[in-house]
Amino acid sequence: MAHGFDERKLAHNLDRLLGEWVESGRLPGVQALVARRGDIAYRARFGVANLERREPLRDDSIFRIYSMTKVFTAVAACQLLEEGRFAMYDPLSRYIPEFASTRVAGRSAAGGITLVPPRREIIVHDLFTMGTGFPYPGELTPSERGMAALFRRAEAAGKRGAGWSAVDIARAIAKVPASFHPGEHWLYGMSIDLLGALVEVISGQRLGDFMSERIFTPLGLADTGFYLPADKADRLVTLYEVDDRDRFTPARFDVAYPAPPAAESGGGGLLSTLDDVARFATLLLGEGRSGATRLLSRKTVELMRTNHLTDQQLADYTWDTQRGYGYGLGVRVMRHPEVAGYGSVGEFAWDGMAGTWFAVDPAEEMIAVFLVQTNPGRHYQFVPRFAQTVYGAIND
Repeated sequence: MAHGFDERKLAHNLDRLLGEWVESGRLPGVQALVARRGDIAYRARFGVANLERREPLRDDSIFRIYSMTKVFTAVAACQLLEEGRFAMYDPLSRYIPEFASTRVAGRSAAGGITLVPPRREIIVHDLFTMGTGFPYPGELTPSERGMAALFRRAEAAGKRGAGWSAVDIARAIAKVPASFHPGEHWLYGMSIDLLGALVEVISGQRLGDFMSERIFTPLGLADTGFYLPADKADRLVTLYEVDDRDRFTPARFDVAYPAPPAAESGGGGLLSTLDDVARFATLLLGEGRSGATRLLSRKTVELMRTNHLTDQQLADYTWDTQRGYGYGLGVRVMRHPEVAGYGSVGEFAWDGMAGTWFAVDPAEEMIAVFLVQTNPGRHYQFVPRFAQTVYGAIND
């Protein structure tokens, strides 16, 4: 076959693996796709979209892809980069002035919290590379607590009918103390949400409108967006919270996505399907081109999939699922397959909170997509085994 897999081995091993995860009750349902050299070598779905109603997954089931959104936002921002609308080392305050007066949370001599000026301003490059120091909401650090308070205010405003936009949230983030001085560490958090706000400021469009015009429509991504029209609602896969005994309950924090949100999250707001994610991955595999449609230059995709982290930032980048990887412009970047246990140097893409994952491997001319809907996503349990099974079936 043109795709260069042992097709029988690929299908047998993946069917066994994915089917076992569903039949044993570890996952309610899973969809997967593998394509190489333009040929789909494997496509399958196991299990259900809803456990209570026993609704089977469909080919066009819709998933919350959460942080896989970050790659779409990075592509959108890179389109503006190619137009000369900003430079990587521009201060963010040039576009969102509130960032001229940020502060960093530190420790005083007495051991208390003190706020100090940053050693330099946040630059656009910090947004792409998680170098801003702005975390997700939490309770462990002053920065996390400040972000949690911000989101409580934003939620309250939404309930009053005065929802904050992505740019409103960005301006409020500028008043939250950062966890470290810009660019000195790597911290997963709000950086690419800020990048989405930057796209809105520079383009003059909402992020979803920009993506629809510049990415979704040109690629034919008919089921990707920040909300779910009523005629598609029955295709949304139920999101389940899962405990350490594989017991599933419908997620309490889930929403129906009936209309565009006030703030379209560049860091985690998109919904999509297996086919749409595969088309987007094919664009990246094609170095910015899919068929006759070119959305980015080859050089820009090369820049995206190059490691941008310093040695100190790499020391911060220690997740189990990121063994062997560095980080580029909104994407993981494989540097050491011998550490990861699978893959090729240069493989890149990202995953999402609910267990979704995709990969683009230029060396093998291959893409792979893995979609589930649980919180936590438990990527470390599933993704490496899925990936190593895919690579293990290459026979050319």
